[in-house]
Amino acid sequence: MITIKDHIEQVLDSLRARTGSDFSGLLLMDNPDAGLRWNFVSGNRSIRSKQIILRPGQGLPGLVMRLGRRVILDDSIPDIRKLRFDNPIMLAENLHAVAVIPILKERDILGLLMIGSRKPTLYSSQLIEMIEQEAEMLSPVIEGLKSGPISSR
Repeated sequence: MITIKDHIEQVLDSLRARTGSDFSGLLLMDNPDAGLRWNFVSGNRSIRSKQIILRPGQGLPGLVMRLGRRVILDDSIPDIRKLRFDNPIMLAENLHAVAVIPILKERDILGLLMIGSRKPTLYSSQLIEMIEQEAEMLSPVIEGLKSGPISSR
C-alpha cells in the first residue's frame, strides 16, 4: 500500500526527471507561524535544504505568498546572481535557476512546488505549464495530509 508520503516523494522524483531538473521540493503551509521549510525534497545534495526554516514573508516562499502566483528565477532575470544570494535554498543546493509554483485550493495557498537547476537555465512556458498542472494534481493530496500529521523524508 502506498502512503501519501510515498506518493509525494514519487511525484517529486518524477517531476525532477520529466523536467530535467536537478532538484524538486514541496513546502507545506502546515504551520506558517512556526516557520516555513521544504518538507519534501528530491535531488538534494545537502541536508541543509531540509533544515532551512524561513519566517513567513522571507525568501522564495514569502515572495510567492505575497504575489499569490508563480515566481521564476532563471536566466531571463538580469540580476539572477544577486537574487541567488537572497534565497537560502538556492545557496544550500547551489541552484542557478528555480521555478516556484503555488499549490492552491480556491484562493488559499496550501503549499509550494519548486524545481531547480544547478546550471544556468531558461524555463520554457511549456515546462512551467507542466509544473502548474502537477501543482493542481497535488492540491487534493495535500488536503488529505491535513487530516493527519505531516511527515517528511
